[in-house]
Amino acid sequence: YVHPDRVFRDVDATLAVFKALVPKTDIYTYDDGTVQVLLCLHGTIPITFRSTPYNIPVAFWIPTDYPMVPPIAFVVPTSSMLVRKSQHVDVSGRCSHHYLEHWNPPPHNEVCLNYLSFIIF
Repeated sequence: YVHPDRVFRDVDATLAVFKALVPKTDIYTYDDGTVQVLLCLHGTIPITFRSTPYNIPVAFWIPTDYPMVPPIAFVVPTSSMLVRKSQHVDVSGRCSHHYLEHWNPPPHNEVCLNYLSFIIF
């Protein structure tokens, strides 16, 4: 990682807020076919939709250039779930948002992943 201290700080802060997320390293395949071992935070994040609480299974991939490039966010459905295409989630589960498309690395200790999860969901 280009900025390992920043990655550690942001991931640590994210894990402190989202207790159900777990870090792992795994192989990520980019859209262009490039394969890279990346840090991934996976698990569930709590949301409320129409006054009903849900735990959404997610994966946040941290690119090696983070925070200069945004995290890559996915909804990861269980076998009993179906990803429904929406404004911010495509049929593959990949999340998109204006915040990601016009990424400007937040300064200091702002936790990018926390903010990202709240605005997407």
